[in-house]
Amino acid sequence: SAEPSVEAALQACHTEGRRLNAVVAPPHVPATQTERVAEHARTTAREVDSRRAGGTPRSRLDGVPFVIKDVIDLAGVTTTMGSTVRPEEPAGASAEVVLRFEEMGLVPVAKTTCHEHSYGILGEESAHGRGVNPLRPGLTTGGSSYGSAIAVAAGIVPAAGASDGGGSIRIPAACTGLFGLKSSRGLM
Repeated sequence: SAEPSVEAALQACHTEGRRLNAVVAPPHVPATQTERVAEHARTTAREVDSRRAGGTPRSRLDGVPFVIKDVIDLAGVTTTMGSTVRPEEPAGASAEVVLRFEEMGLVPVAKTTCHEHSYGILGEESAHGRGVNPLRPGLTTGGSSYGSAIAVAAGIVPAAGASDGGGSIRIPAACTGLFGLKSSRGLM
């Protein structure tokens, strides 16, 4: 069933995700936005379970919860890009990568913290603050997609979407004991 795994991911985002500074939460975005994401995730999980019961899952990933780096738009949520300078309005539509994940049945549960404007490899410069490495709390997580790496390494979610222009996925993955993949240009 997707409902228990999505609910567990939402709870983990709220507790471990915030403790490790992996997820974007108030005051960086309004609480109404994080609540809207959670309600959408719960509704989507119920739809997944209905598809599964009917024998028509979208893919083998149908119902898997995932998080999205905060430089990638998720409809209804402000994209802060790890900066105090941000748009006043939330994103009107989700980015193509999020839409493709959702087409496969993956369920977005939160946005993740990142180095400001994805411009850095240490993950130390962000309005969100520094992330906590779940393997070695005193060591760096790397950057810029550190929140996504933390969320997967800590077991908050099994999958995360991020961006990688110069190691932004691969460096935090290596620092947190994960494998990070930079997809080929134009394929995702």
